[in-house]
Amino acid sequence: MIFIDMQNELERISIVFGKKYHDEIVKLFWKEFNHISIGRFKALVDSILYQSRYYPTISDFIKANTELRFKEYEVEKKKVVDEINAIWPQKAVSQDKANEFFTALRKSLTTGVPFDGDKFDFALPNPAYNCKRCKDTGDIYAKHKVKTYTYLFACRCESGIKKQSTDVDRWNDKLFQHYDIV
Repeated sequence: MIFIDMQNELERISIVFGKKYHDEIVKLFWKEFNHISIGRFKALVDSILYQSRYYPTISDFIKANTELRFKEYEVEKKKVVDEINAIWPQKAVSQDKANEFFTALRKSLTTGVPFDGDKFDFALPNPAYNCKRCKDTGDIYAKHKVKTYTYLFACRCESGIKKQSTDVDRWNDKLFQHYDIV
């Protein structure tokens, strides 16, 4: 954002409330908000105009900016949780668990304390594979728990269905009782 853009937006407020900001106050606004984009500052002014009944101060702008950032954070957090749930629907992440995860991550970033992700009981799978059983090959090799032979099964995923060999048995979760995937 450039200084003249900020002045124009502050002029919008002056027109609505009938009072102009002093030059020193404008400099304080610039010092506080020069790093944000003009689009964000316009959104702040719009928010202030919607909410304020009185002439807004710098602290009103700071509060509105914080609220706007929090709303953006919540939207981004929901996107990440939805992505995690889409990648790994068997162990969907609850909103409470996601809040705990992001709180710990934010604390780690702000304090410098190392992030301990091991205490969370969810993890992202390797996104390189759609199927974790067969690693997108369509084949599952499993060793019988009693016998010493290794058997070939067709996976139930898309890759296994595409192969559709009639002489190979299809894998199902009941087979875990008798076989270990190798």
